[in-house]
Amino acid sequence: MSNKQSKNRLGKGLGAIFGDDVESVLEDIQRGDRNDLLTGRTQIPVTEIRTNPYQPRREFDQEKLDELSESIQLHGLFTPILVRKSIHGYELIAGERRWRATKQAGIEDINAIIVDFNDEQMMEISLIENVQREDLNVVEEALAYQQMIDKFGYTQQEIATKVSKSRTHITNLLRLLKLPQEILDMVINNKLQMGHVRPLITLDDEELMIEIAHDIVKN
Repeated sequence: MSNKQSKNRLGKGLGAIFGDDVESVLEDIQRGDRNDLLTGRTQIPVTEIRTNPYQPRREFDQEKLDELSESIQLHGLFTPILVRKSIHGYELIAGERRWRATKQAGIEDINAIIVDFNDEQMMEISLIENVQREDLNVVEEALAYQQMIDKFGYTQQEIATKVSKSRTHITNLLRLLKLPQEILDMVINNKLQMGHVRPLITLDDEELMIEIAHDIVKN
């Protein structure tokens, strides 16, 4: 990809709208201060909302969801979720835990802010919000970076700039995806840490990788 093409593509992303400070913009939107992005604020039936196809987080802590659901039952939802309109109703941009907890609480409608985001902006805000809040495990983070490369043609350096990480960090995480899924599942389930599996990436024998991984877990 040429520098000119790269700059043109990046111009459609969040950087062209509000730079890298996603947290500030989310707060601005929730206060209604960004009319250039805001298309509505309303209550939406939870059944009309679909999950974000670019949500990097795959795992949700059920105990924390239970606590949030109980809080919403008692006190209501203070922070609206962020959605965009779709042909099937609405798609989540930010706030999936709040949406899940509201559904779990048996509440039919949820406070929502409707914004006009394209696919790239939707992916960026989902990723950056989760990375800034340190909500992702390393496999989820790596998969999100790979999706940015595959779908939107980002370079590793561009991703590093977007999420305020070093390029080395991005490269090391992406290398994790060379591991067998069985080992990645061990990392997701906190049976193995990044330091355990990094040496396995250099091996060519998948069966040996898995055997060593199981030995590490046992010991």
